Amino acid sequence: MPLVAGSPAFPKGSPAARREVRERIPPSAAAVLINRDHEYTDLYLPIDAEQETWLGRIDGERTVGEIVGEAIDDPAALDFFRRLWAYDQVVFDTSANQHPPDRPSPAP
Repeated sequence: MPLVAGSPAFPKGSPAARREVRERIPPSAAAVLINRDHEYTDLYLPIDAEQETWLGRIDGERTVGEIVGEAIDDPAALDFFRRLWAYDQVVFDTSANQHPPDRPSPAP
């Protein structure tokens, strides 16, 4: 399922939808994400250097597995994408899926 950065109000990959802040951030963070289109402007998501790398790979075409590679088995990687979604930083294009990914395909 391709991952699209931004929100439905912006085209995929639009820098207008997401803002990365690198000034006055927590010491453990590489950047802090803020969604400019969100009604709650006090919501922000600190990310580390590895997460920033994954974020940079989001292009609207790749799946989460293609973005994180071998880290797909790392619960922290999946948690990161869940948090991106929860903080309205990304949307998932599930239109091509016939069944949820955590369930087996229905028997023919």
